[in-house]
Amino acid sequence: MSPQRSQSALGNIPRVVLRPTWDNVVASSYLIKVLEVVLSGPAYLLTTDQGIVFFLLHPFLHPLLKARLLPAFLLSVFVYFNLFFWTLLPQVLFLKLFHTVGSAWVNAVFLVLGEGAAVVALLFESFLVVRHVLNGRQLFAQLKPCTKST
Repeated sequence: MSPQRSQSALGNIPRVVLRPTWDNVVASSYLIKVLEVVLSGPAYLLTTDQGIVFFLLHPFLHPLLKARLLPAFLLSVFVYFNLFFWTLLPQVLFLKLFHTVGSAWVNAVFLVLGEGAAVVALLFESFLVVRHVLNGRQLFAQLKPCTKST
């Protein structure tokens, strides 16, 4: 190996080894500060309240509530209610064959929550998102194409 190449390789050590290490130290110090703030008190309540106030004070966000958030919330409530009402007990009984005394209930609850998340995602994507995609395509089709005049 030529001395030129070995010098350039040694010159890369600060850039490749030391700089990422320092960046990780700085990032972890920020993480420690964030954890101190979060663990010191109910900071999440402050941010939740600020988010609600921000939403109420900016009316351009209100159509989003009607178009996306409210249907998604109602769909989630309906799906989870039905899943817990109809499928929780049979899954607990089935899991009780293989698990110890209390873990069948816990595992069945997490199983139903996972199934509900999958069902809500599929239904939301299938029925609520397609309508907005089609509206966007119709809007795009109504636009007149730009023609260059030479």
